[in-house]
Amino acid sequence: MPYPNFTLSELAQEIGRRPSWLSTNWRREVERGKLPPPIMGGGGSGDPPIWSRAHVYAYFDQNLPREMRIHAAAYRAAMEAAQASDASAIQIAADAAALDAQFAGV
Repeated sequence: MPYPNFTLSELAQEIGRRPSWLSTNWRREVERGKLPPPIMGGGGSGDPPIWSRAHVYAYFDQNLPREMRIHAAAYRAAMEAAQASDASAIQIAADAAALDAQFAGV
């Protein structure tokens, strides 16, 4: 399950940009209505901005018809499941290889 918030690097990856680009341009993108404002950080305190994952997706999907919003949410859930499965499959393969090596002569 993903974290409930996006870091600057994670949001940059989500929107297909480099973290350095987003770090430089996120305020402008918020002003232009291309990104929602961060929920924490990014002010004068020097803390890096953090965005709510749910808010970002709702913001991106706000102009989609209802059916398309449902499809977008389903796609994101499927991607999360696939990524978790990939990680599990890699771990299973590593564990199987370790067991094979340990019990090869038995």
